[in-house]
Amino acid sequence: MNAGLRKKIMLLGSSMTERSFSLEYHGWGAAMSNWYARSADVLNRGAGGYNSKWLRKCLPVLLGNEIPDMAVLFIGNNDAVQEGGEQHVPLVEYKANIIAILEHLHNVNNDMAVLLISTTRVNEHMKPNSKDARRRRYTEVLRFIHRNRARPEILDCGDLPQSMALVDLWGGDSCNDSVLAARLDKYSITADDLHDGSHLNISGNKKMFHAIKDTINSEFPHLSPDFNQPPTLRTKRTSSSDLKGMGGM
Repeated sequence: MNAGLRKKIMLLGSSMTERSFSLEYHGWGAAMSNWYARSADVLNRGAGGYNSKWLRKCLPVLLGNEIPDMAVLFIGNNDAVQEGGEQHVPLVEYKANIIAILEHLHNVNNDMAVLLISTTRVNEHMKPNSKDARRRRYTEVLRFIHRNRARPEILDCGDLPQSMALVDLWGGDSCNDSVLAARLDKYSITADDLHDGSHLNISGNKKMFHAIKDTINSEFPHLSPDFNQPPTLRTKRTSSSDLKGMGGM
């Protein structure tokens, strides 16, 4: 980590990340920047249209000389478009790309925390080339990687960040834990949370931010501004005696 310095949080992904600083729709990235206002710099490196293949290729350039304390990886919606589409990436390749991205992040900073953001539902009437069922299969890949992050023999990979959490936006319908299911339902992104059939509206961005915030508070409290506020800067007030000592200035 950047000991003694402001922390750095890098947002990586496609247009769902690039638009996260939207003021019109109260973007989740802008909300993060406000939450971290005095303790961290939130760097938006989202690029509209990107899939995991292009993000993997461009990651060294996107990182530049930055060494983030935490990365938020939100990629997969474009990968999940129908086969034959320019952005489509098959599941096997998607898995390999995500693992390669995580390996690279670990090599940059082996203490880096990583938030994996699941794919989201889509309005299939407005976006006929995208289907919920197909997008959900890409989230299953992320769940598998997250579940086996400490088992490189299962993932056939090198070292991955061990401080890794998954922000799951599909709700708790498949969860056997009623408490966890209720929490996941709060974050579930539905067609009502999209302003154009694909990108988040105000309600969607609020859900996204609270999902990220709650996950950081529970999984990475050492990186949460709620628990680690920097000291308040105090300016010493000049007294009349000080002025006398300065020769009446």
